[in-house]
Amino acid sequence: MRPAPALLALLLLASAAASASAAPGDVELRWNPFVRPDLEPEDDGGGAAASAHWRPVLRATLVSGRRSLANLGGVVLGLGDEAHGYRLTEVRAWEAVFEKGGATVVLPVEREEEGARP
Repeated sequence: MRPAPALLALLLLASAAASASAAPGDVELRWNPFVRPDLEPEDDGGGAAASAHWRPVLRATLVSGRRSLANLGGVVLGLGDEAHGYRLTEVRAWEAVFEKGGATVVLPVEREEEGARP
């Protein structure tokens, strides 16, 4: 009698049963990859002070006249669109211009690595 094949079969059955008992819902993700970034923070009554906490990241720009676009933190904005009360007024090759309350803010495209921008 050879116990090795019987032992191997028993181990295979046990591992299959263990893997089958783990339901897909049992896996907990650290973050949801499908969540859109929140560009509109909750209003805590701070008004202008709340605007000071806005840390926008310009990822990319697409210059195409009136159809120019800017990728701000993963959200694509067209000319005239607003984010956190700032209206996109101009898109340049490596920067985007926003206005809010008469103030102008020019955001450069964030560089991920040295040499990514000419």
